[in-house]
Amino acid sequence: LYMRSQIETGYYHRHNGREMVTLSQPGYSGSSETLLKEIRDLYLTGKKTIPVQMTARLIIGKPAELILKTVANEHSLRAMDEVSASVRGEEVQEARKAPLQEEQVIRSLKKLGGTNFHCISCTVEGLTENRTGVFLPSAALNELRRRAVASLEEKILLQKDNPTLPVERKEVPLPSFHAGNEIVRKANLHVSVESEEQLSALMRSPLKADRISIGVLPLLQNPSLIQNIRSFYKEPPQIFAALPFMTREETEVDLKDLDFLLQLPIDGFVIRNLEELAYLLAKEEKEAGQRKRMLLADASLYCWNHRAVLALPVDAFTLPLELSFHDWGRMLAALREFESREFESREFELREFERKSNFPKRSYEIPVYGNAPMMVSANCVKKTVSGCSGRRGECYRERIFMKDRTDRQLPVTCECRYCYNIIENALPTSLHKQLFAIRKSFPDAGLRLAFTGEREDECERVCRLFHEVESGREPSSGEETFAYTTGRYRKSTE
Repeated sequence: LYMRSQIETGYYHRHNGREMVTLSQPGYSGSSETLLKEIRDLYLTGKKTIPVQMTARLIIGKPAELILKTVANEHSLRAMDEVSASVRGEEVQEARKAPLQEEQVIRSLKKLGGTNFHCISCTVEGLTENRTGVFLPSAALNELRRRAVASLEEKILLQKDNPTLPVERKEVPLPSFHAGNEIVRKANLHVSVESEEQLSALMRSPLKADRISIGVLPLLQNPSLIQNIRSFYKEPPQIFAALPFMTREETEVDLKDLDFLLQLPIDGFVIRNLEELAYLLAKEEKEAGQRKRMLLADASLYCWNHRAVLALPVDAFTLPLELSFHDWGRMLAALREFESREFESREFELREFERKSNFPKRSYEIPVYGNAPMMVSANCVKKTVSGCSGRRGECYRERIFMKDRTDRQLPVTCECRYCYNIIENALPTSLHKQLFAIRKSFPDAGLRLAFTGEREDECERVCRLFHEVESGREPSSGEETFAYTTGRYRKSTE
């Protein structure tokens, strides 16, 4: 584990090293119990309260005034107007002995315990208008606060119960990308490979892939490979480049590779992080004015809900590995409902945008086979245990294994060119037995098989298995002998 105590400088100065990892002790040495109690009270067990701003006006000869104003929560899914309440109390007097101090007033006004509010800022006006200062009894200040709280609560309840009160509508902006109409978005079956042996096994198998993504640079650097794949099939599949899980600017290698891939005659990219997405969008818009290649968001991009999907300027997305079968359905239903509700009210805008980008008809893929990446880490298991390979920037990767506390062997891919590790699940996720239910419930979905460290014979066996299931036949004897898991198909992460 990363050393989480306050004796390590973190990833600001370097992104891996043995000294950053605790090998024989817990990942942290503990925290203050007082701090933990405050966090529990505030976020877990404490009463949820509304943030307010307080402004007190204490001007001699005039009634004391207190204004409470709610603060809109920009992260809330529900648009809500700001509400304010103003009350007046006793007349403010000139101080004779002990004038009111600002800290004293703020301390008194911020006593909101037991109410539905908490103060995030408090301003006091009028205390320094004369030399002697001002005076107001503490009881008068407390009464002013209580009346202001009651008035604000009443106004909030009136706004909630009265449907005639206007509530600001938050418009969801249309995505700012313009994809070419020539992009083919749908693929029934997508297979990703990371070695020439895996690609050979796929091409020999009876499985018909509509889309093939290649995740290692040396294969893509072969000038004849893409043409050979297309000429091999009677109906050529789409060819995608699966991009790295991490992209950095600290060396020229990462961005040069992206520039190289942009020059290849491929149909699209599998996007693994937001940095790649932003870079490719900027490059293609600058050079061509519109995108020519399809952008497919991998499961590593945040697509846990329909709003997250709509925020990504991509043509297709991958359903999250962490969600269950039923959660997929709920998320997609919310996505389709949101599209129809939001865009029907803007028909002209929608027609104009669809002409440019076919939005919102995004396709999506469901991962049905592959070793799920449990962690993508800038730290390196090999460097920590036995030392760095010294091949940063080279087209070199090494596959090692680490043992967890249950003695399971977790595959680790050390990606030396980009200097990161992919720690995979001990068993591959395989949904071949659930394929019929998936096809029935999600007929417009594309399915994805992702090969990572499988040998050539293992790839060929998996391809035959899925071909037989797709054809409606029972798997042949021996095809289903490998150990696997169904992942989060039945129960989501919490």
